[in-house]
Amino acid sequence: MPIEIVFVRHAICTGNAAERASCQGDHTLFTSDVRNKKSVDWPLLPFGFRQAEKVGEKIRECISEEFDYYLTSDILRAVETAQHLGFDGVEWKTNALLRERNWGGVENIPLSERQEVFDRLGISSTEDSLDWRPPRGESMISIVRRIQLFLKWTQQHLSGKRLLIVSHGGPVQAMRVIQHNIAPQDYRLFISGDNYIRNCHVFQYSMRSYGDVEIPKFRLERSLFAKVNGGWQDSTQELQNK
Repeated sequence: MPIEIVFVRHAICTGNAAERASCQGDHTLFTSDVRNKKSVDWPLLPFGFRQAEKVGEKIRECISEEFDYYLTSDILRAVETAQHLGFDGVEWKTNALLRERNWGGVENIPLSERQEVFDRLGISSTEDSLDWRPPRGESMISIVRRIQLFLKWTQQHLSGKRLLIVSHGGPVQAMRVIQHNIAPQDYRLFISGDNYIRNCHVFQYSMRSYGDVEIPKFRLERSLFAKVNGGWQDSTQELQNK
């Protein structure tokens, strides 16, 4: 199995900025470009490029200057993040299993309009279970299964390797659900509060816990992200894998 996996959520893109502003009641960043462009084609903002450069420097400083294998989602914002992490001369390979959750198009509209869609369809507007899914979108349980397939692939093809991966909030959260052995009834609590996954949030998984398992499980999870004040939040916890 891989001896280390480092997941990085992509840097901030146009759609991320629009949603954050919409949460505060400002829907003006949902411009025609954000509304009409497929979310897979949302580019990073200039600040996002700087985020990627900064977190790349931190990875080299605190984790490693090199890895055996470099993987990224094939979605634009992840590819652009990977290219700006500063690991010069490496080959980034794309893998569709690392794609963001499909939100069915509701990600292209402000929260006020999104609420109207959910109300009309009688669907909760907030994720409340592993089975919850937006209209025409994917549930978290489907993303968990996708990441399980990805981990099985790494088990078969990248045993003994150290991996650096750029992906999205959904797949990173799915990785955490798998590694923490989160039961369905505990999912809603698990994703609340401090478990919010930020742009350029790094999760490092290391130390093999078990032998020849089908899906790699790790003993330690390290969380690393830039704080608003310019410092870094760095914490490690032991995973209770069984």
